[in-house]
Amino acid sequence: EPWEKEYYEWQAARQARRRREMPKVMFDPYDEFDYAADQAANEEYVPAPVVTKEDEANDLRSMNRRLCEHLYLIVQQDGVWRIPSGNWTRNTSLRQSANVQLLDVFSD
Repeated sequence: EPWEKEYYEWQAARQARRRREMPKVMFDPYDEFDYAADQAANEEYVPAPVVTKEDEANDLRSMNRRLCEHLYLIVQQDGVWRIPSGNWTRNTSLRQSANVQLLDVFSD
């Protein structure tokens, strides 16, 4: 049908007007990457020490210790040591729920 052909031509023209040229970096992000400069920058990099002053002083109350290990919060309630836990409340973020639970644990 002639009207179908006209419609498809109009549709193609409309799509061509709306089509944008995508940046080349979206298709090949490493095309113009300077590997030599990146290598030189990485050779100058010195990582921070894993052993801190608190580790050397054996400061057991500091959180700036044993940076390569996980840190867990453990509290004593009713004579039992445990990780604080609680229920998630609808329409609140996970962080907000965690804050509420921590306030419950540490409030007197």
